Amino acid sequence: MVCVCVLLLVFMPSEMRKAVVKKFDGRRNALLFIRHKMCFSLQGIHNDTNLSNAYVSWVGVESVERGDSSIYIYLTGMMAWIVPKRAFADEAAFERFYEKCLEYWNAAKGREPAAEGAA
Repeated sequence: MVCVCVLLLVFMPSEMRKAVVKKFDGRRNALLFIRHKMCFSLQGIHNDTNLSNAYVSWVGVESVERGDSSIYIYLTGMMAWIVPKRAFADEAAFERFYEKCLEYWNAAKGREPAAEGAA
């Protein structure tokens, strides 16, 4: 990902390059680069950092998707909480977590029932 960004910056016009670099300035986007503690339940997701505290109910989640190395919890089409595979002990735990997120999300959208409990 970083290599792609760097390559794109090389080919961007200078004004666009300045805008992209400004968006990724560490001070302005500190929340992107600090540790997040996330708690998942049937009701929703709590996301706590030393700078912020957020809660989103599953009804407010646009989609839940699984990639090869992460689970993406989309809050909008352009904003997602990314849970990396390395946060789990093994592939099975990663897969169980993804399935539980889907279960909670589907239950909130009225697609299928879910039992109470945390992921």
